[in-house]
Amino acid sequence: LQLNPNLADAYEKRATHYYFQEKLDKAIQDYIRVIELKPDSVNAYLLRGLTYLKKGHGEGLFAEINRLALRYTGLGKPEDSKALERAIDDFSRVIELDPQVAAAYSYRAEAYRLMGMIDEAIRDSTTAIQLRGDQKSTAYAYATRAEIYRQLGHNELYKADLRKSVELDPYSPDYPPLHVPLMLRYSVNTAPLKTVSCLGLLGIIILT
Repeated sequence: LQLNPNLADAYEKRATHYYFQEKLDKAIQDYIRVIELKPDSVNAYLLRGLTYLKKGHGEGLFAEINRLALRYTGLGKPEDSKALERAIDDFSRVIELDPQVAAAYSYRAEAYRLMGMIDEAIRDSTTAIQLRGDQKSTAYAYATRAEIYRQLGHNELYKADLRKSVELDPYSPDYPPLHVPLMLRYSVNTAPLKTVSCLGLLGIIILT
């Protein structure tokens, strides 16, 4: 980068490293630079959107419980709503550039869900599933829609979507924590023993 600061690929690779190191603000800054250099880059908008989504999502069971409490008590939006709004903007830009990118619908659906925009989340999840994109983002769409069905009390639809999500991607760490007890039932036949053991520990923590 010091030799040639206009190397968009170098910024993108560094941003990806920052993302996995949980240095999300640094990752976002590098993705901003990539977009400045390549303003029509579908991949850059998608990756920056994912970074905003991760920043807005929070981590673990307590973050999920806090979101549910905010939603059901009507006490406004979560503190991370700005990051989620920016994620939605980036995924929407991806869809403008290429309406066939299923992952953009899948991840935008999750951002909508976290913002409490249920109709939009169901619509995007369903679109992502219908587009039949990569296996991971399709599994993510099923997981998002499953969580919405769970919140709405549609238990059979919830179980069906969650089962499909686990079948497609049994190794994913991205499922909302409240899914874990039911995931155990569906993952035994698809995931390796090590994965099931980890899920079992999470399930014990959640159920106690």
